[in-house]
Amino acid sequence: MTKKEELMTMIGKETSDNYSPTLRSKLIAIYDTHCIWEIAPNQWNDEGNETVGTRKFVPIWLSSNMCFGI
Repeated sequence: MTKKEELMTMIGKETSDNYSPTLRSKLIAIYDTHCIWEIAPNQWNDEGNETVGTRKFVPIWLSSNMCFGI
């Protein structure tokens, strides 16, 4: 299974994201070389919550590392 195929199972789900101001993001869509992630609410406090809903492009290799540590 390719990294892209593995990521397909994560669409619509939240995961840890060290590059997000809230440390959480939800996978929205997957394209050829990049994914779209949406910043999700902070689970521990209100830090960064003003950015919730902001979307960002992240390369597939980094997205895969965020979800699965591959």
